[in-house]
Amino acid sequence: MNSLEHILEEIGHLLPTQGPLEVFVHHNTLHAFEESPFLESIENAAAIFGARAYMPEWKYRAAFAKGRISENDLRAELLKCGDEAPMPLSRSVSAIRALLLSVPGGRSRESIGWELLDSGALNRPLRGLAGPRWDGAVANDISKIWQLPHDERTSRIASLVERHPFWNEDDETIVRELESLMVRRRPNAQRVALRMLWLVCLGLSRYWEPRGQESVVGGKEEREIYIHELISPILTKLVAAFVDRGMAQWELPRRECGFLSAALDHFARNSVGKNWVLGGIDEYVRRFEGMTNLGIIEAILDSRGIAEEDVHPTLLRVALRLKGWAGYMQLIAHRGDICALPESARQAAYYDFMAIALLLESFANHRVLEAGICSTAFQPSVAHNNYLDRLYTRAYHLFGWSQILGMSALQLAALSAPDSEDIKNLFVAWDERRRQRVWHLAFERTLERRTYEAVLARASHPVPVAERPKFQVICCIDDREESF
Repeated sequence: MNSLEHILEEIGHLLPTQGPLEVFVHHNTLHAFEESPFLESIENAAAIFGARAYMPEWKYRAAFAKGRISENDLRAELLKCGDEAPMPLSRSVSAIRALLLSVPGGRSRESIGWELLDSGALNRPLRGLAGPRWDGAVANDISKIWQLPHDERTSRIASLVERHPFWNEDDETIVRELESLMVRRRPNAQRVALRMLWLVCLGLSRYWEPRGQESVVGGKEEREIYIHELISPILTKLVAAFVDRGMAQWELPRRECGFLSAALDHFARNSVGKNWVLGGIDEYVRRFEGMTNLGIIEAILDSRGIAEEDVHPTLLRVALRLKGWAGYMQLIAHRGDICALPESARQAAYYDFMAIALLLESFANHRVLEAGICSTAFQPSVAHNNYLDRLYTRAYHLFGWSQILGMSALQLAALSAPDSEDIKNLFVAWDERRRQRVWHLAFERTLERRTYEAVLARASHPVPVAERPKFQVICCIDDREESF
């Protein structure tokens, strides 16, 4: 088996393997990950399939607020990752707990600006989360600042403001509001403290998200999605007609010769109707006449300049675009009972599918670029906006985290370089996936404990003998749509 065959077989192991539903179906969509612990399996599968391993964080926080996740169970799970000592913050259970509870709902600069200026986040602390420690820190900050003469007070506040090239009107509004509050004899302490805290958090986050870390997004990814939407209906119709069991309205000519031969013949005859993306494909496919499925795959990968280390992820992406059909084409090679095709046509169906899918993608890519749609050029505006979204999201997360821990603007601004780096490491280490895992384990722990408590509470009570039921119902959930 050459390296390309080996790669295709590895990818095939990740594909679903269900056939037509006739009597009963049992299919584990995570069959390729059964050797790993459950949470590890779903996280690996989510990374490969682009799926969601856990609920969104806001749902866990809502369950926590309603008592469906208990404080004790959350702390028990956190103690597996940290300890009760207040320092270092990256190991402190209290700091990690605050991190979980302060994740911002909005993930863009605009939504966070709305939270700050229109939703009241700069007028009152986090409801139910910022407690006495925060109130004490606020009182201490205000006392220190208002003991200063007016000029020193103004310069002290100015030292917290670090304007950067991406400063916008919302940021200027916050500064002007703070300056206005400063001239009052008895200002609202919370309003002053929260505006000071936001400006400090924004400054810290700028150092944590260096300007050079923009991701190149937009052009390539946008084009790939667009191409997938163009070619998927074409490929789906061809495969469905190829594996037809007598129900299709149209039969793929020469399907008994194999999917590769039938599809190439279909394109060579320019039987594509008015689909603009396939215009000229009859000339394109002639260059592959007489080549095997593996030969076509290798030729296309070479023509696109795909490096050896990128072959596996490239082919995996192609297979997962229509993973249900790719898995079905792999299945019919071993099961003649689910497809009325000669063995010679079935055995190479999976490799044929991959060759045609890659061929269609390559040609559609050429047509899209030729038409000037979804340029591959780096889009600085998109990368710039993503950078700002990350910057403001991190600042807003730090803003909520500080309130829960009772850490004021002056305390945050006075942190030493090692302490500031420790907080940064905490935020980096506890990414979304890790936070979700702890929330999920705490949720399960609460459900398990309350189930046992309910059983034990009723264990001493006599159980009434139930009458014989008149009938029983057994239901099966067909999960095949998860693949298609």
